Amino acid sequence: MLVNKESGVLIKYPIGRSDDSYVLPSGISHIGEYAFSGCPYLRLVSFTEGLIHIGEGAFEGCSDLIGLVIPSTLVSIDYNAFNNCPIQAIGYAGSSAQWIMIAKG
Repeated sequence: MLVNKESGVLIKYPIGRSDDSYVLPSGISHIGEYAFSGCPYLRLVSFTEGLIHIGEGAFEGCSDLIGLVIPSTLVSIDYNAFNNCPIQAIGYAGSSAQWIMIAKG
């Protein structure tokens, strides 16, 4: 995977990787635009504390992505970050008020 360690941005996840789950490593604060786009095998993604932003189209077209675990540190999710993903379950570590603020964008 391609990561800018200085800025804490995950730039690109390998599309051909066959793992069905992924836990974001610590030290990542941003997921870049289209970073996971088109990864057909991902079913569950767990974001670690410290993640604050998910970029536009970050998971677009992840056709098997059904579950997410989101940390309380998340502040924003860009447009179409999860477009064409059949998400069925979202676990969120923060409060209802925090989630409402994220959802409003």
